[in-house]
Amino acid sequence: MNNRNKISTYHVLMAASIVLSAFLILLSALKIAEFRNTTTNLEKERFALEQNEQKLMEMMSLEKDRSKLENIVSVLKDKLPDNPNEYQLMVQMRNMSLKHDAEFKTIKFDERINHNDMVEMPFYMIVSGKFSSIVELLADISGGERLIRVDKIKIAKLDGQNGTIQADITASAYHR
Repeated sequence: MNNRNKISTYHVLMAASIVLSAFLILLSALKIAEFRNTTTNLEKERFALEQNEQKLMEMMSLEKDRSKLENIVSVLKDKLPDNPNEYQLMVQMRNMSLKHDAEFKTIKFDERINHNDMVEMPFYMIVSGKFSSIVELLADISGGERLIRVDKIKIAKLDGQNGTIQADITASAYHR
């Protein structure tokens, strides 16, 4: 009987070991699945973090550009007078021409074009002088105290003039 008890105890211990081993294998499989799930979620969170960091960098860049753009808008508003001031523009073009040793010949204004919050005032101007003088004049016009967009320049060499050229300039000035 003692032998039978030993076998029976042995079988119980063996069955308990098998059940315990199966339970440990099941528990390990569940933990591995949970670990994989956590790893997948972690990768998703890292990806989301990278995207959020990129968005943050873009927003910081836009914020940096915002002050520059606000400064540009402020400068442009200062360059937009309230009235057309055609006479003042004509005097300004003549004075700039003299400043750069160019001869101011004529200026003609075309019909104004209304835009949302400003009026475009196209004009046609003829000046003559040395090429370098015309280039300096154009730079001064583009960066002057009034907002002017140069659209077209036609340059022709004047006959009988020593290195003198004529520039026909089509441009637009703006006002509010």
